[in-house]
Amino acid sequence: MITNLKTIALIVVIATPQLAFSSDVRFCNETSHDMDVASTYNYYYQWVTYWNENGWYNIKKGKCRDMQPVEADMHAGYVFSQIIDGKETYPLFEVNSNRKRPIEATHMCVKQGAPFMRGRMKPDQIGENCPENGVRYKFSFFITGGDNFVKLTFR
Repeated sequence: MITNLKTIALIVVIATPQLAFSSDVRFCNETSHDMDVASTYNYYYQWVTYWNENGWYNIKKGKCRDMQPVEADMHAGYVFSQIIDGKETYPLFEVNSNRKRPIEATHMCVKQGAPFMRGRMKPDQIGENCPENGVRYKFSFFITGGDNFVKLTFR
């Protein structure tokens, strides 16, 4: 389901599970406005799974941005936003996918218009107890390490 103006997102995923090491992730912005992306991703510390939420990463119009690779057996979720004529457009788009979500959370906490980082959270803490000035944004989609290359182009 596309939920914004005439923004179209084209996702290319090449999955080769037998060669699953990591996923390179690139987002390209071919719209007429800059856009921002925020992400959540898991990591392991002393055999416990934790999650981080962070952003915003700006993608200038006509440019691409390489994101942090997603290692095998790891996951990353993304939300996207644009400001057009002084008004924020969110969610930029949502992907209806039959892929199993790695966590129950459907939202993450973001700070509108400002950099943010929340770390060392358990899976059930993602998108919960947002700090002051935090807002819950719905995930656009998740990827899993092992999708060898993920490229998302906004048009």
